[in-house]
Amino acid sequence: MKQLQNIVCAVLLLLLGSCDGSNYISSVPSVPVYYTINVMAEDPSFVPASTGSYKIVTAPRYATDRIGYAGLLIYIGMDMNHHAFDLACPHCLNIARHVEVDGMYAVCPVCQEKYDLSYGYATPTTGVSKEALRKYRCNWNGTTLTVMN
Repeated sequence: MKQLQNIVCAVLLLLLGSCDGSNYISSVPSVPVYYTINVMAEDPSFVPASTGSYKIVTAPRYATDRIGYAGLLIYIGMDMNHHAFDLACPHCLNIARHVEVDGMYAVCPVCQEKYDLSYGYATPTTGVSKEALRKYRCNWNGTTLTVMN
């Protein structure tokens, strides 16, 4: 009996440990993302202390910049962290009409879906879309923000 309990516990730990969210498949095509901004030199107001601040990047500044499928939305959430998302609505996939920021929401101008940005998940709120905005990793080292996938 004790051996069976050990086996069941081991299997459960294995299953729980393998759930890191990396298997998520988005409707937004996976394209390279690498964008760095020296916040202190280029925009000192865009530090994590300013909740609700955001940047929209629709064109690369340098030859090494990669800005995703439709561009980047970088948002400072209520958790005081930077969060980055693709500008493409996963329901519409329209790169010419990307989501726009309205307070703590990203709103698609085509289908009117609202994505809640407040805590960095960008989940849909009105029910038209079935998935969140494609999210990218952010690395903040105190002066420089790097967005990547």
